Amino acid sequence: MRTWIPVLLIAASMAHGAKYVDPLNGSDASDGSMASPWKSLQNIHQLVDTVYVSNSAVCHFGPLSRTPYDVTIQSWGDAMPSIVFSNTDASARGPFRIEDANSWRLVLRNLRLVCPIEFTDDRLIYLRNAGRTVDIENCVFDIAVTNTNGETITLRTRGVYLRLHDNLVIGSPIRPLVNAFGDTTDTASTIDFRYNRLYHCRTGLSLSHLCNVVVANNTAFASDYLVRVYVGDLAVSNINNIVDNVTGGGRWFYGNAVDTRPFCDYNFSGDSAGSTYVNPVQGGNDQIGLTPAQLAFLETNDPLNELFLKIDNTSVAAMSDAAGAYPDLGLAAFAGWAAPVPEPAALALACAGIAVGFIRRRGGY
Repeated sequence: MRTWIPVLLIAASMAHGAKYVDPLNGSDASDGSMASPWKSLQNIHQLVDTVYVSNSAVCHFGPLSRTPYDVTIQSWGDAMPSIVFSNTDASARGPFRIEDANSWRLVLRNLRLVCPIEFTDDRLIYLRNAGRTVDIENCVFDIAVTNTNGETITLRTRGVYLRLHDNLVIGSPIRPLVNAFGDTTDTASTIDFRYNRLYHCRTGLSLSHLCNVVVANNTAFASDYLVRVYVGDLAVSNINNIVDNVTGGGRWFYGNAVDTRPFCDYNFSGDSAGSTYVNPVQGGNDQIGLTPAQLAFLETNDPLNELFLKIDNTSVAAMSDAAGAYPDLGLAAFAGWAAPVPEPAALALACAGIAVGFIRRRGGY
């Protein structure tokens, strides 16, 4: 009996003070409880709560732009649900608007965010006014739009906080993922961009207002830019990133002029210096012009493969001294988005060692 008590307590705590979305069986006329879930995300407007989305079917966001006040949206269960966005009534702002006096925070976890080719809103998330937060982790951005206006995430004013960790960005061939452009306020925005993968993207971060930015342990492949800096009052640190196969005449780390120079150190590039940098400030520990064998990617073609853009432990990026050089940043001991994968022979040997040790302990040695 005692075995079931913690489980029941957890279930009860989840059921209290939360909302639920079941795209297959729900209704937006329901109260959003576990027993009577919503069908879409249209009811998150002015909401303060956690919303769990089921993977029962594709979830459509709905036709109206929404302003959640303080909302966490995450998967209901282990599977990653897909949320498909269509054009809304506020195309210049987009589906998520974090901007009015009571709207403070949007948190997204374990979701597939799909912007199909017919999606023509200028942006997906609009973040405005100091003190606002958007925090996105372990999500997939699946972006097929061809509308050249806007970007996926907009930081319209300074003094906001954006955290993007452990996400996969597929597509966005024309728009930047993040565009930070500002007004006349003095407070710097903070962007924490780590452990992300970019694949076939135009630009990761496009920065045009006062920001403190850490771009660390990301992997970008077959894309144009990881970071583009357009003004001189930014503190941008690019560290422990792996980049390869730049496209479209881009540069991975781009400073628009001699006074807009992103800082770069302990990055690993499979491209030439001319395709890796424009106007950088270099710490002296970057490696460029690396061969495929030196980078040792395990998979570069299938974003759904669990090994996608991972490296094995023979990679020159498998060990990085950046953590010791910049202890305040909390960096990993490797470059790229994930820990290096052991070679099959080494992994087999390690498993054999574990098995031998287990046999010896069972035998009393």
